[in-house]
Amino acid sequence: MVWPDGSNWAKLLGVHEPAADFEATVREAMGDTGVEPVLYRHQNEFDLERIRFGVVSLFAPWAGPCFVCLKVVAAMKLPTPEPWLHVLDLSRVEADWLAQTFGFLPHGRGETVWVRDGQIIARDEAFAVRPADIAVHTKALFRPG
Repeated sequence: MVWPDGSNWAKLLGVHEPAADFEATVREAMGDTGVEPVLYRHQNEFDLERIRFGVVSLFAPWAGPCFVCLKVVAAMKLPTPEPWLHVLDLSRVEADWLAQTFGFLPHGRGETVWVRDGQIIARDEAFAVRPADIAVHTKALFRPG
């Protein structure tokens, strides 16, 4: 998908400047969970193939469902020393890159993907209303593949 004006996903949604600072909003959603996420502000920083296992939050700083979903995911206690939570700022990535990388276009509804060995093993495109499913997919990361 190519947009004639080169606009990013936030512009397509009518949000030219994020309603909130990405990092501050992520930190607020995570609270005092003790989880240290890997933050990606731009698509050129993110490489799906380099993630051994983890949860990727496709985070729109202006969207309440993304905030709620990230809060639920961050509250999970995963038995791993390596960073497992990856948060991508949707306000600074291109729509065609999102579709190519994840296989769908997120809309700020708390979309999340689960990755093992650089491959998406599960995804949900609207999680905020079904937080119990987050636990199911996250625990699946630790099952033999």
